[in-house]
This record gives sequence, structure tokens and C-alpha cells, in this order.
Amino acid sequence: WQVLETGQARVVRDLTPQALADMASEPGQAELLAVLRPSAFVTVPLVAPGRTLGTLSICIAESGRQVADDEVQLARELAGRAAVALDHARLLARLRRDLDDASSAVPTTP
Repeated sequence: WQVLETGQARVVRDLTPQALADMASEPGQAELLAVLRPSAFVTVPLVAPGRTLGTLSICIAESGRQVADDEVQLARELAGRAAVALDHARLLARLRRDLDDASSAVPTTP
């Protein structure tokens, strides 16, 4: 939630087992995190013009390596592009709905 509230990326370069357990906020999450055993993660906001749509999280597991600064920047870029794509899809859906409403309001000639 922190990333949604602040709009700032969150990077954790060294996830301890206790930190993983503390992250679990819903039933089953602790078990899933224990299986995945991520060693690091980055969460970035999906920001469209004027609003935050959600977040994108990328975890590193198995290799045990850390998140590099250029990977954080790449995640930010990917999130920005995804947010624009989501916003465009929302706008297109609204346009289609408005066109359907407008065409049904126009009387047809027999």
C-alpha cells in the first residue's frame, strides 16, 4: 500500500525470512512467499495522467541476486508504459460505450 499512497518505488534488496513473514497480509500469502522464497523485489506505481492505477511488482527468486539500480529504472519505465496502455484501453472502452449510446439515440428511418 505504501507505493500506492506515496507514488514512490519501493525496493527491497535483501529479503529476510522474517521480512517475508511480515509482508503477508492475507491468508495463504505467508505460505506462498515461503515457497517462492524471493530474495529481493521492486514495486513501482502504475501512473497514468492524473492518477495512480495500481502497482507493478517484480521479485527476484532462486538466484539470490539483488536488484540493480538500472533494473529499478527499467521497472519504472515498464510501469509507465503499462499505465499508459491501461489508460488508453479505459478511454477506448468509454469511447465505444459513448458511440453505442449515441447511435442508439439516433432514430432510424424505415
